[in-house]
Amino acid sequence: MTPQISVYIQTYQHAPYIEQAVEGVLAQQGSFDLDLVIADDCSTDGTRELLTAYRDRHPDRIRLLLPERNLGSTEIFRHSVGELRGEYVAWLDGDDYWTDERKLQKQLEAMRRNPGWAACFHNASIVQEEGDTPPRPYVLEIDGDSIDFADLLRSNIVPSLSMIARGELVRELPDWVWGGLWADWRAMLSIAMHGDVGYLPESMGVYRSHGAGLSTGLSRAGQLEEDLRFFASLEDVVDERYLPQIANTARERHCQLVVERLEVPYSGVVAVLGPRAETPTDLNGRQVWPLAIEEEELEAIDGRDRDGSLAAQLERFRQGAPEARAGLAHFADGDRVPEPDGEPKLRLLVVGPMLEWLDGESRLGRQLEGHCTPLWEDELCALREVSFAADAPLPMGARAEVTAVEPLESDHLFGSHLDLPVPAESGDAHALEVAGWAIGESAPAVAVELVHGNDLVGRAPLDQPRPDLEQAFPERTGIGNAGFGMVVSLVGRGPGLPIEVRVVLEDDTHALAGRIEWQQTWRSSEDSAQAPLVSVISPLNASDEALASVRAQTYAKLEIMPSEDAASGGIQVLLEAEDQLPPRALEQRVEAA
Repeated sequence: MTPQISVYIQTYQHAPYIEQAVEGVLAQQGSFDLDLVIADDCSTDGTRELLTAYRDRHPDRIRLLLPERNLGSTEIFRHSVGELRGEYVAWLDGDDYWTDERKLQKQLEAMRRNPGWAACFHNASIVQEEGDTPPRPYVLEIDGDSIDFADLLRSNIVPSLSMIARGELVRELPDWVWGGLWADWRAMLSIAMHGDVGYLPESMGVYRSHGAGLSTGLSRAGQLEEDLRFFASLEDVVDERYLPQIANTARERHCQLVVERLEVPYSGVVAVLGPRAETPTDLNGRQVWPLAIEEEELEAIDGRDRDGSLAAQLERFRQGAPEARAGLAHFADGDRVPEPDGEPKLRLLVVGPMLEWLDGESRLGRQLEGHCTPLWEDELCALREVSFAADAPLPMGARAEVTAVEPLESDHLFGSHLDLPVPAESGDAHALEVAGWAIGESAPAVAVELVHGNDLVGRAPLDQPRPDLEQAFPERTGIGNAGFGMVVSLVGRGPGLPIEVRVVLEDDTHALAGRIEWQQTWRSSEDSAQAPLVSVISPLNASDEALASVRAQTYAKLEIMPSEDAASGGIQVLLEAEDQLPPRALEQRVEAA
């Protein structure tokens, strides 16, 4: 009879762990038939003997696959999938284990409620075997109740121990799945081509991280190099609709690899300029501060360049770099919390199409000339060390003045605090810095969200080291990394509503921890009294190229007026329908006047 669920455990040298893995499967409760298949890749540490004893005690529930020679993790998986006969298949490695006796039942019910799902996974806890690092959630943030191929391609966010998939998709995995390392990730991607992968936020298992693991035994650079080989192999085997996503993800990994190969210090900050689809938001624990990654930010980049606010934001990043704390190295070669190393500096990572923009006619590019040390440049990205001084003109743009910071108490929190912003502080509305800490009471706190009205304007994980909390609350465990920090934009947002600070707990509870009251002001440049307003009078039939040439001007204080409206500027320029102004045309006109 075909079992409803086949569970596959793969082991190699897992004697210290295998009993916990097997017991977690045998303890499963629910309305299903379960078939447990265990493949051992010729362990020599006593794992096989332990498995044989389990099979002898449970001959009706356990089948063993015991090759006579070592096959390797990918090949033994390939040889074993045909033995998994269940309507659904779940799997885990022999050093991981499940913690919820109804895990499979919950996933089975979720799959039946969602017939379009190809698979389903849940959250888990990561336990570091070496050192005293406290457990942390495997999955930090997912929008909605499922992910798709593109999400899974960008990052393997699925704990392999949590996956359950439709059996026929596992038994019919294509040959490209077996072409290198990461066979479990490749298998998940293949499955995701047949439907979404559902997500249950409940933590129902433990992933052990230790030096003997396949991925954790590699350096971060080694993992990234393997990723790039994998993406290259996918180009020839997947549907062409996935090719743009593969190219964007490969560019992102390439940027991360450049940072790892150059051994960029954990001290200081890496500012990133590029589109989200191909821009890294994590550099293995280094502080990453985005200049522009969202589509709407890139659309406004020329305006921010002209009014000087982009340059001013970069200069604030440079000034704030010495105070930035390194985050957590999720792929550590040594300590997971890196020690500050070297002089804290600002480095600028420029990605994809923004390279040509920055080195072309951008105002920021010219202001950086002579203030940058090139560290790396190729056709995909550039990394530069910035010694940019505040000699750029101040922005003529929106500022956000913080009028009050109101802490709030919640039964779900042991405590929280906002270190930044400070009341009466005023700064560029493009870059409000928010930082502090939070400790959960009813469940561990994992992230902080900033909400304006109904809009989520920022989210950051609670993963920054806070040794001061360990000293202040010695009775609490696992709070050494309870800090957070983020930079958010308030441009275009009405100051009538406060910014709510919400702490996200591991059980998906959201606890209100504070409010930030603010008001918007306007700042003009130091010499605004002398700098005339230039009115560019445009005919109604002006071409897109003509208008684009006006928006690309290096002179900041300008307005574009339709010919039927009255111009207000002290200097007026008439634009013909097909005219294209050189980038410095208005700047030179003002200087001449």
